[in-house]
Amino acid sequence: MEEFLEFPKGYDFYIKSATSSLVSYSKLDRAKVIIAQQMNKRNNIEHDSYQLSRYEDGFLINKQSRLYLEPESVKAESSLIFEHRKIGSQAANQMWVLLMKGI
Repeated sequence: MEEFLEFPKGYDFYIKSATSSLVSYSKLDRAKVIIAQQMNKRNNIEHDSYQLSRYEDGFLINKQSRLYLEPESVKAESSLIFEHRKIGSQAANQMWVLLMKGI
């Protein structure tokens, strides 16, 4: 059985590749997720709020655009996009869980 972990609550965070320093962001309405170098104060660049996300009631939400992360389709290997919040059963595709790595 898979064990679910908790996303950080009340904090902004990066959705970051486990194998590189690349992070996700989107600056457009209903846009594919863009992968780019992380901007932060450590490398003397202000945080780009388009690169930050937060977790709220099962949803991953881009801090600046307030768009919700979802797969573009329910087919395997589909792209991720940021989209406006959906209502009712359509919102299920926008909900996320955090799994322990290696299980």
